[in-house]
Amino acid sequence: MVNHVTFIWNIAESLRGPFKPAEYGSVVLPFTVLRRLDAVLAETKSKVLNVAKATESMPDMLRHLRLTEAAGHQFYNTSPFDFAKLVAGPQDLRANMSAYLAGFSENVRDIFERFEFDKTLNKLAEKNKLYSVTRSSRRQTSIRTSSATSTWASSSRSSFGGRTSGRTRPPATITPRAR
Repeated sequence: MVNHVTFIWNIAESLRGPFKPAEYGSVVLPFTVLRRLDAVLAETKSKVLNVAKATESMPDMLRHLRLTEAAGHQFYNTSPFDFAKLVAGPQDLRANMSAYLAGFSENVRDIFERFEFDKTLNKLAEKNKLYSVTRSSRRQTSIRTSSATSTWASSSRSSFGGRTSGRTRPPATITPRAR
């Protein structure tokens, strides 16, 4: 839990100035979800990319089935990007981030559309904060694939399947530090 708090604080710290504290959530939440998805899919990324290339000419439904099977989840990403590659190319970060998001399966793209994440990314780019926020998201080292997968699975059961995740207390509320 402490490392997740640090992750959120790193993003919040990079937003100071052009963003009001009330706006932090519109950045922190989608970046947290994006980083978690990135970590969960890391183990099968190369397999998914190979299947994506091999299934380009298949009908969409069959291709989707093959890609979810390769990913081992009900979602996937066919973009060559991950957080490490995004941070490695800061000069093209906005365009690369769009390509990365477009590579997700439709169910994940829908989540980011509901976040209106494109508007957030545009504002971050306009305020010269996109790289620092993305880098802060990437630096989070405690989100490893194995722990991310088990945490994601337990939280997904709680949120989507009606079963509990085993939490004994509510998640902590994060408030920005005063200047």
